[in-house]
Amino acid sequence: MDTLHVPEFKKIAKAEGAIIVYGDEASFRQSPTLHQTWAPVNAQPKILSKGQRNSQKIFGAVELYSGNFLYKH
Repeated sequence: MDTLHVPEFKKIAKAEGAIIVYGDEASFRQSPTLHQTWAPVNAQPKILSKGQRNSQKIFGAVELYSGNFLYKH
């Protein structure tokens, strides 16, 4: 990285041997979204579903200088 454009706190952290990470989180729904389907006229279709709304969440972070990727599922 060009040291001319690096904020002061990043310079201090690197000099002290500290690491800087940038993190984010995401959530993924596991239940299907039912939008539309086909069925014979006057016959309501039956769509099997567990009736539960489950989701998975993941948190990830990238270390600034090494590029190491850390995550927690």
